Amino acid sequence: MKPSLNILIAGGTGFIGQALIADRLKRGDKVIVLGRNQSKIQHCFSNRVTAVKWTDLTKETLANCDLIINLAGENIGAKAWTTKRKQAILESRVNTTKKLANLCATLGKNAPTLFNASAIGIYPLQPIDQPSLNTQLTENTSLDKLKPSEFLNKVGIQWEQATNAARTAGIRVVNLRFAIVLSMKGGMLKKLLPFFRLGLGQKIGSGKQIISWISLQDLLQIIQFLIEHDKINGPVNIASPTPIQQQQFAKLFAQHLHRPCWLSLPTFVIKILFKQMGEELLLRGQAIYPSVLLNHHYSFLTPTLTDFLAKENNKL
Repeated sequence: MKPSLNILIAGGTGFIGQALIADRLKRGDKVIVLGRNQSKIQHCFSNRVTAVKWTDLTKETLANCDLIINLAGENIGAKAWTTKRKQAILESRVNTTKKLANLCATLGKNAPTLFNASAIGIYPLQPIDQPSLNTQLTENTSLDKLKPSEFLNKVGIQWEQATNAARTAGIRVVNLRFAIVLSMKGGMLKKLLPFFRLGLGQKIGSGKQIISWISLQDLLQIIQFLIEHDKINGPVNIASPTPIQQQQFAKLFAQHLHRPCWLSLPTFVIKILFKQMGEELLLRGQAIYPSVLLNHHYSFLTPTLTDFLAKENNKL
């Protein structure tokens, strides 16, 4: 690819999207932001990007791009998982991905590369009573024995299958299996920060469930790494090589803020308050290992949570 790229980014007004667009603009790329609300895009980025609505998207738009990065999808933890909400979460990912993949397929060899968001939720969730840091899940882990009751698995499988049209047409497709993205500026940590500052950090359930994570700094650097290493195809775990138990995560975060961490939120309370969403997002997890990145010699900027907190120190 050219040093300066024409990149189309879908879902660019979210937490990750805004950071990614700022990073790509700093690198000298030209960015098209694809979304439902053109005025929102222009409010976020003014005239630094070109705004395109989904209803106006054509294959000609894509033909002028070197790369598509699709981050579109409803926030999975923003609202309770009602039947209607789960359908919206699924369709917002699958339908947008299918549209982009199908348009790319019509372009054939003239199509841009497709980097499509996915998530580590595609992997089997560890049992509540038997979490283990030793059970490492890699891009080669079989996904054939998934339980249909696990919503995150269902979303992940259908989300990645939605890219098949592009892949079958011989187009380079990379499925970005994101772990929890950490930054004080957004996402999970921004929500937790006020509580931990008040000394209200806590263990959730047993506290033994595994959190797989990636720093925002590394995420942005990994995108550039994948652009440069154009032989990498298929699923890539965007995760730190050091997953951590929730109770240890809470302890380290509290210590970094010089606050106690002695509270505990029982498992039964989570199940009553949040039902399936609470069980899958809060009480269970997976120990993810980024084998593709490490096999291609990617060097993590913040490989451990301690490294990450040290870099974020001046932002607290």
